Amino acid sequence: MSGKRHHLVNQAIRWMTAVAASVLLCIGASTPALSQVYEDTAAQDRAAADDLYQRFEAERRRQEQVQLENQRRQHERMRIESERLRQETERREQEKLRLENERLRQENERHEFERLVLANEVRQRELAQTAALLRQAERVEYNNGTDIYEQLRALGQLKDNGILTEKEFQRLKKRVLN
Repeated sequence: MSGKRHHLVNQAIRWMTAVAASVLLCIGASTPALSQVYEDTAAQDRAAADDLYQRFEAERRRQEQVQLENQRRQHERMRIESERLRQETERREQEKLRLENERLRQENERHEFERLVLANEVRQRELAQTAALLRQAERVEYNNGTDIYEQLRALGQLKDNGILTEKEFQRLKKRVLN
């Protein structure tokens, strides 16, 4: 049996060698095809990865643009709000100035009125004094020779004080001298 066994072993080795050769031939024959399939798959994977990367980059750029647009809009809203606040502040300042000017105008009018009232009172006192002095000057005896000098001196004082006009002074002086 050893010969038979040996024969079987040889036969098995030959068969395994044939199978191995067939497998190697199949592998060798299919290796370029497998390489091509692998390369095609790798190319497809690279293309898919590139496509995915490009979509990712496009989405990132779109989000950046949206963010920039939002920042621009926010900046514009802030600029508009600042301008509105500036105009409101300016309007309030103008209103304050208008009210202050109105207050000053009313105060000036009140002071002017008070000044006119005081000036009127002074003028009335002066007129009353002038009338009293004129009545007194007219009551003085014109015939008394010793009083003529006093009368002329009193009339000159009234003229110098602005109580008598030049015309009134001349008229009263004529009376005294006549």
